[in-house]
Amino acid sequence: NAEAVVRDWWGGLRQPALRRRLQAAESRLKLPQLSAGEVVALQKQVVDLLGQLDQFSPFSPSQALES
Repeated sequence: NAEAVVRDWWGGLRQPALRRRLQAAESRLKLPQLSAGEVVALQKQVVDLLGQLDQFSPFSPSQALES
């Protein structure tokens, strides 16, 4: 199935980039000079990135529904 191959290939490219962005956001959260607004924005970014990474999980409910 060509669509599945392309989806897996694209996911293979996106996943490492998402992990790097997640690691960077988590590292920035540890900075002491952040304002409350910056902390909230970074926390939202972390949640969003985790949600995007969850889509790559082989046990993701969204993928099970697509099958």
